[in-house]
Amino acid sequence: MLSSRTIVSYVARCVFSKHALSGARVQSTSAGAEAAKTAILRASLQHIPKLGWSVNTLKAGARAVGLELNEDHFPGREWDLVEYFEKKCNADLVRHMQQMRTEDEAS
Repeated sequence: MLSSRTIVSYVARCVFSKHALSGARVQSTSAGAEAAKTAILRASLQHIPKLGWSVNTLKAGARAVGLELNEDHFPGREWDLVEYFEKKCNADLVRHMQQMRTEDEAS
């Protein structure tokens, strides 16, 4: 069983990893909509300590990756940003836990 400390540590690495703060530029197309949202989220994370979970944070993140923020990305604005962040972290945590289980079973 994972301790809360392990989970918190993993989520912190997810949030503040260099991948999460990368400013890779993406093109917004229907095929790249998910990639655009992920890039905006990652670029937005560095603005949260100063701007909070706000529309200004979303705009700064979109600007950082060369996109114009529109309704297709986060229709619910900052609420959708928070929800998307939560879903991404939960999915990453599940993958990490499955990997740990596989490693434990192999040893």
